[in-house]
Formats: sequence, structure tokens, C-alpha cells
Amino acid sequence: MKSLGESDETPPESTDQLNEDIAFITTCNTGGEFMEDVDIDRLKQIVAKQVRLDGEEVPALSEDELMNLSIRKGTLTNNERDVISNHAAVSIKMLSQLTFSKSLSRVAEYAGGHHEKLNGEGYPQGLKGDQLALQARILAVADVFEP
Repeated sequence: MKSLGESDETPPESTDQLNEDIAFITTCNTGGEFMEDVDIDRLKQIVAKQVRLDGEEVPALSEDELMNLSIRKGTLTNNERDVISNHAAVSIKMLSQLTFSKSLSRVAEYAGGHHEKLNGEGYPQGLKGDQLALQARILAVADVFEP
């Protein structure tokens, strides 16, 4: 079985480089903790390359693939992170529309605050420690340690 880019017309040194690029891309696709500038630069160099696939010259990587492989931390794009982050605000909105008993009247506040941080860098409202109910703080801690 031939590697991507291998054909009767492809010189061995080109195939070797392409296989190295594929190995590098595979490493980038694991979603490691941090993506270094040098790695993003190498991905940009790979995007500029053309490969022959089924007799047709195509970019080695698309711009969308570059964007997804170049995520500096984690595995989510900014748009994907925004969608996920929105769930706390949606929780508040949905739960606020329900009628609860007096003892449960602050459920929306507690549930919606589970991604807030004591330093105010959480979401959806950026509340600080003393602005958060104890119940919301407990949920935030539990959410961090939930398997």
C-alpha cells in the first residue's frame, strides 16, 4: 500500500517529506496542552504545499484544517468554545422561566453559576466569589472534579 502522495511520478525525497508532514500533523491532531509558534509556522508551510491525489494537485491541508490543527490550547475552536460556554446562560434562561417553590426559587442562579470563578474570570456573568451563592460555588467545585 502506498503512502499519501506516493505515485510512480513522485520522487522518493518528496514522499519522505510528505510522510514526515503527515506524522507531524498526526501529532498536532492529538490536542496536546499547548501549540507552539514553531509548530503553527510548520503547519502554515504545509498548507502552502500541493500534493497529487488521484492524479489531481490539491492543497496538502485546507484552511479549515489549519484552523483546527492550530488551536493553541485544548481542542476547541473559539466558535466551538462559545457554543459550549453558552450552556450556562441557556440554563439560567430556561430555569428562570419555570415556577419553583420558595425553597428552590434560586435554582436558576445556582445552576447557571457552575462555571463562574471566584476571581471573576468565569462565565456567563463573570461573577466574583462574594457575588456567588454558596450553592453555586459548590456546584462549580463539583463540576471541576466530575469525571
